[in-house]
Amino acid sequence: MKILTGLAALLLSGALACTDEMLPAPSAEAPSCKEGRIWYESTCIDPSAQEERENPVPEQRCEPQAERACIGRFSYAVDSCGILDQETPATCSLYDSCRDGYCVEGELFFSDNFDSLSQWRVKGGTDAFLEDGVVEMGEGSIESRERYDRTLIDEQHSVVLTYVARMDNVQMVFSSNICQIRNDGVAACWDGLGPTVLKEVQTGIDPFDWHVYTMRMETVPDSYHQTWMDVTLAIDNREVLTSRMARIGLYNLILFWCYWDEAGTTSNTCWLDYMDVRRPDHW
Repeated sequence: MKILTGLAALLLSGALACTDEMLPAPSAEAPSCKEGRIWYESTCIDPSAQEERENPVPEQRCEPQAERACIGRFSYAVDSCGILDQETPATCSLYDSCRDGYCVEGELFFSDNFDSLSQWRVKGGTDAFLEDGVVEMGEGSIESRERYDRTLIDEQHSVVLTYVARMDNVQMVFSSNICQIRNDGVAACWDGLGPTVLKEVQTGIDPFDWHVYTMRMETVPDSYHQTWMDVTLAIDNREVLTSRMARIGLYNLILFWCYWDEAGTTSNTCWLDYMDVRRPDHW
């Protein structure tokens, strides 16, 4: 595997880690076997209560952090009585499934360290070329030769697109065809039934520096014929935006578009250092 450029390598390695806490933990009302309580006949009770029961069995104390359990994207410690421990849960990153109590990276479908452009169609006037394993391109787009589309996303699986990039005097770049990063640090994703309404947020980043951009896309299970999907955008493993859009708007997952200013007068360049697509379990 090629060594990624400078800050890009550091950011990508950090983003792939399971974090200690990224979102508030879900509320979980459960009894506790701590503070001297014991497990008796499938219930956590005070030891004195055991004496009042007929035919008592030997007490069994709950062993703390005996195993782990998943609730959504959160990985909890669970004691031997099956009760959630009170420690802060680990939060699985956008790349991961939470399976059997642990954060597990999703199945890798596509990756490119850009040793060549053999996996790509170069479109428009981009004049994309490689230098030291980094794509440099002007106005236009590159698109994967093999089609990866919304059919990868279902009620059991999500899809996560990751890329490492920076820009220079460009109005915006598109990741896939649903989210964009502007040169003023604003991130925006389509929101609603069609590509007419954008949900925007000021990220505070300098897009002229290297950053890791991640989009997790998953079907809304209760939507009619899986019409809707939720899109979560993260930058350097910090979630900045979630939107809900029509699945039909996603026609190619692996698309990178470098876009000029509307007047076409400002020269612009985009650099792309790494891209991959993973398919984790739906949360």
